[in-house]
Amino acid sequence: MSFGPPLDGVRVLDFTHVLAGPFCTRLLADLGADVVRVESARHPDAPWRSAVDAEIGRDVSYLVISRNKRSAAIDLKTPEGREVATRLASSADVVTENFSSGVMERLGLGFDRLAASNPRLVYVSMSGYGHEGPRRDWTSMNTNLQAYSGLMMVTGRENDAPTAISNSWMDYIGGLHAAFAVIEALAARAATGRGRMIDLSQFEAGVATIGPLLLASAVTRSASPRTGNRSDHAAPQGCYRCAGEDEWCALGVETDEQWAALVRAMEHPAWCDEPRFATLDLRMRSHDALDEHLRAWTRGLESGEVERRLRAEGVPALFPGYQNLHLLPLFRHKIAYGTQGFPWTAPFASREINYHPGLCPVAEELHGSSFFGMGICSYDLCPDDVSMIIEAFHKVWKNIDKLAA
Repeated sequence: MSFGPPLDGVRVLDFTHVLAGPFCTRLLADLGADVVRVESARHPDAPWRSAVDAEIGRDVSYLVISRNKRSAAIDLKTPEGREVATRLASSADVVTENFSSGVMERLGLGFDRLAASNPRLVYVSMSGYGHEGPRRDWTSMNTNLQAYSGLMMVTGRENDAPTAISNSWMDYIGGLHAAFAVIEALAARAATGRGRMIDLSQFEAGVATIGPLLLASAVTRSASPRTGNRSDHAAPQGCYRCAGEDEWCALGVETDEQWAALVRAMEHPAWCDEPRFATLDLRMRSHDALDEHLRAWTRGLESGEVERRLRAEGVPALFPGYQNLHLLPLFRHKIAYGTQGFPWTAPFASREINYHPGLCPVAEELHGSSFFGMGICSYDLCPDDVSMIIEAFHKVWKNIDKLAA
C-alpha cells in the first residue's frame, strides 16, 4: 500500500513574509500541504540578501524558502483585495501570518472574522511577542528576540559581550514551533471538528530553547556560567587550530575510553600521564591546561593528518567550515542534487534551479507544478473580474496546474 504525503489535501493560505513564517509554511509544503502564498506585487519579498537571478529578477533566497508553494499577489489595502483574501480563507484549512500584533485585525482578516464563516480554520499568528501583555506592540527582529529571550547570554564565553547565534536563529526556531503547532491543531481538529487560534510568540519559542538554564537559575538564584565551546560532561572539548590557514579541529571526549583513544592518536605524549588528567572529573577541572597541550599538538599538524589520526582511533571529531563542505566524501554520498523546473508566468521564462531531494521529497512529486504565480492588483479589476477570480480561486486548490497552463 502506498501513502501520499502526510499533509496531502491540507490547504494553507500564507500571509507571512521575510523568513519565520515562510519557513513554517515551507515545512508544511514539504510535508505535502497545498500552500498559496499571498504576496505584494509592489514589494517583492526575500528572507535575506542573496544573489539575484537575473532571468526572473528574484533573490535566490526567495526561491529556497518558497519551494513547493504557489503564489498570488493581492493588494490587501483595498476592499477588493481583502474580499479576495476573505473568500480564499473561507475554503482554507490553515491561515498563517507573522505581521505585528493587530495588523490582520485592522485589515479585517483576523481569526474571529475568518472563523465565523470557516469554523474548521486553524489560524496561526506568529508575531514577535504575542497578542497579549506589555510587549504586544513591540517590533521584533531576530537580534532583539535573541537578546530579550536570554539567548545572547548563554552563548560565547564568560566576560564576552552578549553574543548572537548567526543565521536568523529565531526565525527558524519560530517557524519550526509554528509548523508543529499547525500539525497538532490539525490532529485536534480531526477529533473535534473545530479549528483554533494559535497565538505563537516567537519570543516564547526562543525562551523554550533554554528551558533547563532558566530552571537552573531559578533554583540557584544565579545565571549559569557561559562555557563557550566547552561542556559540563566532556573534557577535552573545544575547537583547536591546526597548521595552515584557518584550519581547525572540533572534538569532544566524554569517556575514559575516548580519552585513551585520543592519547593513542597523539602517540602517547608524556603529559597525558599527569595525575590531573587521569579521570573525566579531573580533566574537567584542569581544562585550561589540557587545552594548552592539545593546541600545541594540533597546531603542528595539517587538519587532514589530525583527522586521519583521530578517526583511526575512533575519536569523535569534526573539522568546521562550510566553504569546502561540498567536496567532502560524506557530503557527496548523503546529499544528492537534481534540477527542478519552475513554470513562471509571463514575463518569466521556464528555467532550471537546484533542489535538494533529501529535504524536499514533495518536489519530486509536484514536478512542474511546484510554483505558480497569479498577479491580482485591485486597480486592474472591475467587479466582473473580481467575481471571476473568486470563482477561479475556489477551484485553484485542485486545478491550479491547469490554470497555470
